[in-house]
Amino acid sequence: MTKKSISDQMEGDQATDFTGAGPFTITLKYPLSDIEPPLSTLTIRRPRVADQTAAARSAKQTDLQEINLFASLCEISVDLIGELDMADYAQLQDAYAAMTQGNG
Repeated sequence: MTKKSISDQMEGDQATDFTGAGPFTITLKYPLSDIEPPLSTLTIRRPRVADQTAAARSAKQTDLQEINLFASLCEISVDLIGELDMADYAQLQDAYAAMTQGNG
């Protein structure tokens, strides 16, 4: 039985296939259309140890560390990560997990 991701469990969703080594391009379910240019996809690159340590140094709270890490890996601002819908943020978490757990 295949473990379902958060995105798989959402009714009517077509989850992104996070197999392979990455980087992964994620199509946002809820694009950020109120910015210029609009943001409808994110590309998340493979993380390095240095990315993790930099994120840990940048914020004391664990949730903020993850946001800083994802912003760095996607090469976008922390503010834009904060504007993502939770379904899209869950896709980032799934992609990160796939790359760090050797699923690729």
